[in-house]
Amino acid sequence: MPELARMAPDEERTSASAAFGALLRCHRLAAGLSQEALAVRAQMSTQGIGALERGDRRTPQRATLALLAEALALDLKKRREFEAAAARPRVLRAGDGRVAGHNLPRQLTSLIGRQAVLAEVAALMRKSPLVTLVGSGGVGKTRISLQVAASLLDRFEDGVWLIELAPLSTGDYLPSTVAQILGIRLRGGDPVESLVSQLRSKNALLIFDNCEHLVEATRGIVAAILRECARIRVLASSRQSLGISGEATFRIPSLPIPDAVTNLAGADAGRYPAITLFAERAAAIDDRFVLSDDNAAAVGEICRRLDGIPLAIELAAARSTMLSPRQLRDRLDDRFRLLTGGRHDLLPRQQTLRATLDWSFGLLDEDERILARRVGVFVNGFTLEGAVAVGGGENIDEAHVLDALASLVDKSLVLADDDRGERRYRMLESTRAYMREKREAAGETCAARHLRHLRDIFREARQQLEETGRYADMERLVETELEDVRFALDWAVQSSEEDAGALLAGIWDSWKDLGLENEGIARLERFIALGAIENRRLLCQLWIALSRLAHNGRTILAYESATEALTLARTIPDSELLAYALQAYADAAGLSLRFEEAKAAIAEAETLASRHGNIDLRLTVLQTRGILSSTFGDQEAAARAYEQVRATLLSLGQFQRAITPGLNLAEAEHESGRTERALALVQQLRVDLHRSSHRMQHLHTTLIDNEAGYLLALNRIPEARAAAREVIKNGDRDHPWVAISIEHLALALALDGDFARAAKLAGYSDFAFARAGFERQFTEQTTRARLEALFRDGVTPEDLAQLYARGAAMTPDDAVALALQKP
Repeated sequence: MPELARMAPDEERTSASAAFGALLRCHRLAAGLSQEALAVRAQMSTQGIGALERGDRRTPQRATLALLAEALALDLKKRREFEAAAARPRVLRAGDGRVAGHNLPRQLTSLIGRQAVLAEVAALMRKSPLVTLVGSGGVGKTRISLQVAASLLDRFEDGVWLIELAPLSTGDYLPSTVAQILGIRLRGGDPVESLVSQLRSKNALLIFDNCEHLVEATRGIVAAILRECARIRVLASSRQSLGISGEATFRIPSLPIPDAVTNLAGADAGRYPAITLFAERAAAIDDRFVLSDDNAAAVGEICRRLDGIPLAIELAAARSTMLSPRQLRDRLDDRFRLLTGGRHDLLPRQQTLRATLDWSFGLLDEDERILARRVGVFVNGFTLEGAVAVGGGENIDEAHVLDALASLVDKSLVLADDDRGERRYRMLESTRAYMREKREAAGETCAARHLRHLRDIFREARQQLEETGRYADMERLVETELEDVRFALDWAVQSSEEDAGALLAGIWDSWKDLGLENEGIARLERFIALGAIENRRLLCQLWIALSRLAHNGRTILAYESATEALTLARTIPDSELLAYALQAYADAAGLSLRFEEAKAAIAEAETLASRHGNIDLRLTVLQTRGILSSTFGDQEAAARAYEQVRATLLSLGQFQRAITPGLNLAEAEHESGRTERALALVQQLRVDLHRSSHRMQHLHTTLIDNEAGYLLALNRIPEARAAAREVIKNGDRDHPWVAISIEHLALALALDGDFARAAKLAGYSDFAFARAGFERQFTEQTTRARLEALFRDGVTPEDLAQLYARGAAMTPDDAVALALQKP
C-alpha cells in the first residue's frame, strides 16, 4: 500500500480549531446573535469571536469556554458537546503508529445534523464487510462516507482509500483505477484477479463513491474483493444498493425540517439542521447574515420546499448575496410550479434538485449560461486555460470567459480547488449532468473543442519534456487529465477525429508511468487501425509509442511496430523523428535476438541524437545503448551508459525516472564483480524511490529482490533472509517477484543446512518461473547455480527429485506459508 504523508501537527490543530469554530458559529446563529452581541455577552472582543469562528485561533481556555457557553445559553447536553469540541487533541507524532495512510480530502466546512447517522453507519461498519449508503442525489452520501472513513483511520493498518467513480464513463477502467489509487501495478491476465491477489493480506477500508452509473462493474469487483480478502472492508455510496450477499444498506435521510414555518422564530429555527445548514452557508459568504425572527419563516420554507436536501440548500444559500430569504422563497415557488407537470418517473427529490438547478441556471446571464454549458464537458475538472479554450468562441471572448467563470464560482455552480499550486475548477456531478442536457438542447457538443484543448496541452507538455527531461511533469499531467483523455478519445473513435492521434502522440508512452500499458496499447492500435490518420509524421509517432509500450512482454508487437515506424521515418525529412524510430527499432530488435540489426540501428540513432538538444531523445538512446551493451557482454560500457543516464536524471530532480537506469547499473556492477557497489546503489535507490512516488510498488519490490541477491553473494545471510521475506510477505504472491525472493530464501536456508525446505521452495520457484515465462538474469542465475551446487553435495538425486516435485505442486499460498514458516 502507498504510504501517504501523515498530517502535520499544525494541520491537526488547524482542523480541530476549524471544527470548533464551525460549532460556535452554529450556536451563535441558533441564538440569533451577531458576533458583536456574543462578544458583549461573553466579555470578549468581536475580533476574537471572528478568529475563533474562522479557525484562525486555537480553541479557547476553560474560563473563556465557560463564558461562551453561558452567553449562548446552552443546555447541559449541548454544553458537553461544546466543551468536547474545544478539547485540544493529542498531536500524533511520526512513529506513533496510530495514523494510517489515506487519500481522504480535507473537509473545509462543517457537517451539520448528521451525528446520529454517522453513529449508525459506524456501527454497521463494525458488523458488515460491505456497507452501502443509498439515497437521492445531493443528499450527502459522499460527505457522510468521508466523515465515517476519517473516524475509522486507526482501525486499518493498510489505510483508508477513496475511489471516486463519478469521472469514469465505463467499468472497463475500474480495476486499473483502484490499482492506481492503492499503488498496485496490475500484471497481465484478468485485472480483477490480479487486484484481488494483491489485496488478500491487506487490512484496509475502500470507499467506492458514486456507484450508480457503474453498478454492475462495481458489484463484480467488490464481490471479488470481499470473497477473497478477509481483512478488507468496503463503504460504498450509490443511488441503489449493489445487491451483494452480506451487504448492509443504509438509506441516508434528508435533513430534518419543520412541518410548519408560518410562526417560526429565529431561536426555534436553529433546532432544525436544514435551517442551520442554510444559515451557516449564507453567513459564510455574507457576514451580515443572521437568522432572525424576520427571516426564519422564509428560510424554513426554502428548506422545506427543497426537502432538506443538503446540496439544494447550499445552492440556495449561495444566492444570499443577491437575494433576501423572502426573494429566494418566492423565486423557488415560481420554479416549482413550472415543474409540476413534468416527468413523473423521477423521484420527488430528483425533481426538486432539478428545479434547484433550473432556478440557479435561470439566474445566470447569457455569457454565464454559455460558459456553464460548455465547461460541463470536462470530466475531472479544468484550468482557466481550459475554460477559455472550450468555453470561448464566436459569441464569448476571453475577457467574458474570465468574468463569467468568476461569477460561476461565486454562485457555487463551479468549485475552485488548489492542486499542486495550480487553481483548478470543477462542477459537481449532478451539475455536470444538468449542463449536458443544456448543451444538447442548445445544439452544442463541445467535444471537438475539448479534444483540441487536450491535444494542445499534451503537445506543449511533450515539447517541454524533450527540452527539460522533466518526466514527472508529464506523469502528473497524464494522471490529472486521464478521465478527460479517455472521454475525448472515446468520442473521437466514433467521429474519426485525427486530433485524437495528435493527442495520443503527445501522451507518447506515458501510459506506462501509471501502469496502464495495456490501455495505451489498445488505444494506439484502435486509432492506427481506423486509417483516418493521413499525416505520415503523426502516424510514425504512434507506431513508435506503440513499440515502446509493447516493450515489456509483447516482443512481436514491439518489433513489428518499430519496423513500421522506421519504414515511415525513412520517408520523412526529420532526423529527430528518425532517431526515435531507430531507438525503438534497436530496442525491439535486441529483444527479438536480432543483434546485428540492433547494433546498426543504435549506432545510427546515436549519431542523429547528438545533433539535437532533445534531452529525452539523448537519454532514451543512451539507455538503449546500455541495455544492448549488457546483452553483448560489455558490462563496462553498459555501466558507463547507465551511470550517465542516472546522473542526468538526478541532476534534473527526476528521482523516480532514475530508478530504472540505477537498477541496470547495479546489475552491471554486480556482474563485473563489484557487488559491494551494487548493494550500496540499490540501497540508495530505495531512498530515491521513497522521495519520488508511492505508486511504483513494482520498482520497490525489484529493488529488494536484487538487494537480497547481492547480500547472498556477499554471504550476509541473515540480512538476505530478512530482505527476501519482506518481499514474500508483502508482494503479489502470484508474480515472479515473489518467486525470485523465494529462490533467494531457498539459498539462505540451504546455506543454513535446511535442505528439505530449500529444495521444495526451489522446486516451486522453478515451476513458477516456467509458468510466467520468466527468464533468470545474472543475479537470479547466480543464486540458482549456488543452490544446485549445495543440493548436489547435500541431497541425493532421488530425494531432490521428490522434493522438487512437491514444491512444484504447491500453490502460491502454500509456498509463501512454507517460506515464512519459522525454523
